Amino acid sequence: MKLFRLNRLFNGKSRRCFDVAIDHGFFNEPGFLNGIEDLEKAVETLVGAGPDAIQLTVGQAEILQRIPGKAKPALVLRTDVANVYGRALPRTLFSRMIEQAVEQALRLDATCVVVNLFQILNSLRSVTNASGTSLNSSRSAIATPCP
Repeated sequence: MKLFRLNRLFNGKSRRCFDVAIDHGFFNEPGFLNGIEDLEKAVETLVGAGPDAIQLTVGQAEILQRIPGKAKPALVLRTDVANVYGRALPRTLFSRMIEQAVEQALRLDATCVVVNLFQILNSLRSVTNASGTSLNSSRSAIATPCP
């Protein structure tokens, strides 16, 4: 099953994947939205350009997935939320997984999920995900195929 999803993600000829991320609204930083304020139009434009994948959040995914046909890009589902991307950092930093990330990815027919895991350095405690599991990693952009 994993191979089937990967086959949808990677270009059959080049064996590469061009994934366009427009999930920026998830980070509560209005400056990230310049040019993609009208998300339906942005997705429509991207689908016409033909990337291999488009990275969206759970709330945005339906815009891509309701487009009929086989030629649309694969969905890469953003499964975390953090507030560490803005120019001015808030007093309390966090990086958390969304609830039931894998189940939501399967429901939305995502090809894979992406999550950034951060260790917040100025915090005395490690960052935890929504279920309370400690995330002691500084690796980011981990793409994991759905089961």
